[in-house]
Amino acid sequence: MASISQLLFPGLDIDPKLFAVVGMASYFTGVVQATLTGIVLLIEMTGNDTLIMPLAVACFSAQITADGLGGMPIYGALTENGLRKESAQ
Repeated sequence: MASISQLLFPGLDIDPKLFAVVGMASYFTGVVQATLTGIVLLIEMTGNDTLIMPLAVACFSAQITADGLGGMPIYGALTENGLRKESAQ
């Protein structure tokens, strides 16, 4: 993706590692469904506050996609699965 962006916008100096960071935040958001937590964690991990806009767009997109697909947050699913196993015993 970074190489495609560099071809389309040669004037921009885009670091390919930033795509990995933004992708990691959006994946976390999609799985855990905690949008602001994903943004704050990645800003703290990288120490780079210039990523706020790309992180916000990617994380909110991941949240909307997860909601649209009807996905359950991973911790809610694990809790529900554990309670189901306890009640079956």
